[in-house]
Amino acid sequence: RGQICWGPVLYMSSQIQRLALASYDPEDERRNRYDILQSEPDDEALFNHTPVYELRLQNDEELLVNTAKRRPVIIVSQKNHFWNMGGARISERGLVCVPMYSFQDSDPTEFRSRIKAQEYPWWLYLPESHGFREGFARLDRLQVIEESHLRPRSFALSDDALWFVSEWLRYYMTNEIDPLFWDARLEAIQSLP
Repeated sequence: RGQICWGPVLYMSSQIQRLALASYDPEDERRNRYDILQSEPDDEALFNHTPVYELRLQNDEELLVNTAKRRPVIIVSQKNHFWNMGGARISERGLVCVPMYSFQDSDPTEFRSRIKAQEYPWWLYLPESHGFREGFARLDRLQVIEESHLRPRSFALSDDALWFVSEWLRYYMTNEIDPLFWDARLEAIQSLP
């Protein structure tokens, strides 16, 4: 917990892109052709097709296509321990991560000030540190990332910083906040222009 890593962070989209079998060659599945199709979430064809043996897809599974960007993340969960009795079905080693974003030159001053004042529970201000520009962590983009896809940086959050991130995450998830944060937050918000 608290380790900073590079990891693949998915972009969110209102449409689902899926890989669909376009043509099938029963004599040589290597000649099969696939297309990327755009689907709305309520498309009845999603998760409802004949199994695709070559891709090891069951009739209720899809091979989705997502856009992602490599960006820094903060690991906020404990490391999973492998439990061999569960088999492959539960053997993934996922870690819950919070992606980090840098402020851009085009970001309005008011936007920066409001994030710095902790006005929004879903964004957490991050000062410039260890080669990262000033920015914010997006709690509203929490993602589980497979451990093998994470590339640890040579530093982690201090115990105090990790406690702060954990408390802010608790506030975002439960709407409960430590009075220490609430008072400091109200003071910062009231001082905004």
